[in-house]
Amino acid sequence: MVKLVRHRRIRRNLIYSVAEAARLLEINPKTFDTWIARGLPVLSRHPRLIRGADIKRYLDERKRAKVRHCTDDELFCFSCQSPRVAVPASIETVRVLTTGAAHLRGLCNHCGTTMSQLCRRSKVEHLSSCSGTPQISRSDIKIIAFQE
Repeated sequence: MVKLVRHRRIRRNLIYSVAEAARLLEINPKTFDTWIARGLPVLSRHPRLIRGADIKRYLDERKRAKVRHCTDDELFCFSCQSPRVAVPASIETVRVLTTGAAHLRGLCNHCGTTMSQLCRRSKVEHLSSCSGTPQISRSDIKIIAFQE
């Protein structure tokens, strides 16, 4: 299982040895070997010294690379680990927030598992224009049924 690395303890203006940075990030020092091989810049090899700014930049870029944005006709499938189009008749609104955002649920068109996503009002309106999808109004607060 991938561990979430929280880099708030690392200061941009300091230089760290691998052991110090690993202790602050609560990770195994050998993880830095992998990161260095994947592009984390090192100031010196012996002892291995790394700038705090470089650690933060590397972790931010790594986090951004994992983000997958869905288009208006997609929901994120956790089984497929990618944005997928839902089976149109399966999309339902679980709840509507007071901001107009909605919690949608549907079945993945590719693998058939349940997909769930919190999305903005414009995406809900786009899905509502398709047949077999839920209609939304400002007065709806709880569960919205399909309108046929």
